[in-house]
Amino acid sequence: MAEEPPTLFVTCSCAEWYSDSLISYLRNINSSVPGIESMTPAEVCAMDPVNVSIHFHKKWDTIFNQLILSKDHPIFGHVQDYVYRIEYQTRGAPHVHAILWVKDAPILGKKTHSLKWKNS
Repeated sequence: MAEEPPTLFVTCSCAEWYSDSLISYLRNINSSVPGIESMTPAEVCAMDPVNVSIHFHKKWDTIFNQLILSKDHPIFGHVQDYVYRIEYQTRGAPHVHAILWVKDAPILGKKTHSLKWKNS
């Protein structure tokens, strides 16, 4: 694998402020906090970074295992190797960076002539 360059660099962010289901969940489990219903999504997330992180990890695991590494219909093709890292922004929001090596993927300047589109 080392002789081939990586195929894709993927970044996924939590977008926690825009997840209505997450914000509702956080408001519900923190219902004893005074004024929770009037807090902005950013304030609610900042108040409970542990549950925001758990939520992100569960979503990433699902995306990675059921979409990217899917045995039947992987979204990028068969992933032969990968590495990823989960990082946290200053405000505590998680995001992931992943590098994927996809089997038989075109290599710019080498194998681009054999590119075959699945939907063509």
